[in-house]
Amino acid sequence: MDLASISHADFKNRLKEYLIVLACKFVDDESSFIKHLHKQSNSLNASAMNQLAVIKQFENLSQQIHKRISDFAVLGYQRISRVCLAIISEPELPFNVSHDWAICALSGINTNHSCVVKNADQTFHIDFYFAPFASMLWLVTHMSEMEYSRINSFLNESNPGDSIKQIMQKYLETDTFQKDEIIDMYHTAFKTVYTVFDNTIQQIEGEVCRHPEHAVRV
Repeated sequence: MDLASISHADFKNRLKEYLIVLACKFVDDESSFIKHLHKQSNSLNASAMNQLAVIKQFENLSQQIHKRISDFAVLGYQRISRVCLAIISEPELPFNVSHDWAICALSGINTNHSCVVKNADQTFHIDFYFAPFASMLWLVTHMSEMEYSRINSFLNESNPGDSIKQIMQKYLETDTFQKDEIIDMYHTAFKTVYTVFDNTIQQIEGEVCRHPEHAVRV
């Protein structure tokens, strides 16, 4: 799935399908559910084939994001790569905020308003200007956890005697699927992360890597 060419409407439709799949995986046993999809797909069940295709599309989106992060390191910008990995490694949102003076790990400029992210034994301060991007990067790499938490909250308030089919019918009637806020949030996050990554890599390749003394030339 190419975010540069897919329309907002098409992306929203695929995203809704993906959220339904995530909910089904959580409500049912994940392994059994995936095996069921493959069995139905082998029988040329159109719905199962489409669900597997949607799963693959969003797995590819995740792989593309991680590849872009790796590309920064390959191009000699390990610092950007390490900061992105630290953002992804945070257990939850919102990030811790600091008002102590520190150097922003992305801009290299002093700041007294920063997000603090950690990865292994490294701690990075990110100027609060970059907080929206950092939050969106975290969001698109934690979709499953976010949606599992959402469906779990729904289940805790559901009738314990409901069948899986009844649970899913009621879940599809919630604001997650009846309104656009959640879908638009994910769409904006994906588009922003891809745009920022692509623009940054293009700038590195076009303005920096062509320098005759740079270690990696293109």
